[in-house]
Amino acid sequence: MAEGLSPWLALYARSRPVHRLEGARRADVCVIGGGIAGIATLYQGLKTTEKAFILLEADKVGHGATGHNAGQAVDRFERPLSSLATEFGTHAAGSLQAEVTATWPMLEELCAYAGVELVQVQGRTAITEGWHLDRLLGDREVMHRAGLEGDDIILAEDSRLLSATEAGLVRLVPRRQIDVMRLRKPGDCEGVAFSRRGCVNSSLLAESLVEKLLTEYPGRLQVHENSAATDISFGEDLTINSAGGQVTCANAVLCINGYGASPINGSEGMRCTSIQGMVACMLGYFDLQREAPAVLTHLPAREGYYFYITRRTTEQGDLVCVGGPERKLQEGERFAHRADLVPGGREEIHRFLRDAVPGYVHQEEHPFFWSGLMGYTGSGVRLVGPHPEETRLLLNLGCNGIGILPSVAAAGRIAAHLRGEDPPPSLFEPGRQNPQ
Repeated sequence: MAEGLSPWLALYARSRPVHRLEGARRADVCVIGGGIAGIATLYQGLKTTEKAFILLEADKVGHGATGHNAGQAVDRFERPLSSLATEFGTHAAGSLQAEVTATWPMLEELCAYAGVELVQVQGRTAITEGWHLDRLLGDREVMHRAGLEGDDIILAEDSRLLSATEAGLVRLVPRRQIDVMRLRKPGDCEGVAFSRRGCVNSSLLAESLVEKLLTEYPGRLQVHENSAATDISFGEDLTINSAGGQVTCANAVLCINGYGASPINGSEGMRCTSIQGMVACMLGYFDLQREAPAVLTHLPAREGYYFYITRRTTEQGDLVCVGGPERKLQEGERFAHRADLVPGGREEIHRFLRDAVPGYVHQEEHPFFWSGLMGYTGSGVRLVGPHPEETRLLLNLGCNGIGILPSVAAAGRIAAHLRGEDPPPSLFEPGRQNPQ
């Protein structure tokens, strides 16, 4: 078992050497953080401006949260869209959803440019409780008001969840049509919601993008790893310090999850939000019984964490990744990529697989078991745009559990700011994340 190591890092061999920051460097823009958010920001910035960029990464590119996720690309948010609409208004929530949904072509472009496979599927969410259906219908209503198609929802004709009101909002099908999908054991699933989803090795994507960008823009891009940014000074220029040197620039972009060490932590008045650290555990194994790629969601019986399953084809067999159990980090608690950070997490995943997943053959040990760090903003939405107190510092901050598509959407907004443009208003902006 590869304790603490995700399959995304285990299944590819990196060849590019690590270059630490040494001495003084200068660029137009310093991007801090080499996960998918930072690399997508580099891509957009290099492609749409003439500016020179330096990347500072505390570890290696794609080895943080980007390398320790479940591999899903989902155009949603960790909290229900309907709850965002209640707090911030239907227009703001619907516009945010439309902005993230419109990011699929950009993710496709990034993957094509990097030569990394993006598997796109019709994602499925199992409906087993009445509140599942209510939440999905509420989210779909907000999407419809934003001019989006919304999820297609089916329900068994004999479902105990069916009411006169809901009968006109969902498609009714024979129960056997739901059972044959094998989301749950026969008779356990009352309905299914369908949505567009994808599966991608985001760690490989980040690294492959960097390799390609270094080749295409050798005079405009420098990449320094094992070079954590320790603090930022705000003078005539911005100065970002690291243990081995410093970077002077006109703009900096903070592309981190926001929990723990941050170069603005010691700057008076620079905290724009508190970030709650969350850790989730995931398990991966190879299934020799080949099936179609899939991205599945299983909501809990009561409010709490949900389980998610990603299945994709590899040479070793179908790689199945399962996650769900999570916990809040205590104030000041440090995160490490250990597999035991969620007490009882492995047992919870085993129980879910045994009880709910048809055809699962129980194994005491699996090839992969790992944990991932998330940084939750108070709103549950990324912070994207100029810092309220210092506009030369741009934010692409806070992963909130579902990160790939929102961070790519955010990269487009950051590039617009770097071009001197004013992108359309968005709930992404720090100043707009206040209740109506």
